[in-house]
Amino acid sequence: MTDLTMAGLTRSNPFKIALNAREAANALSLTLPEFERLVACGSLPRPVFLSPEIPRWLCADLDAALHGTNVEHEEFEP
Repeated sequence: MTDLTMAGLTRSNPFKIALNAREAANALSLTLPEFERLVACGSLPRPVFLSPEIPRWLCADLDAALHGTNVEHEEFEP
């Protein structure tokens, strides 16, 4: 389990694979404006969108950015 998969743990949801902006900022000990600024400048990964208005940051992507490694995503082929 990566460091950031522990973010937002609750009894009803013991494991998260993606976080909203506020949860991601909290997991990285950043304020929301600091987090948004780092995403905008490319220092942190961009979100994946579950729908046009629902961005989520994958814990694996945030963990990789924190540790200076890359995550290889498989390309979807229909």
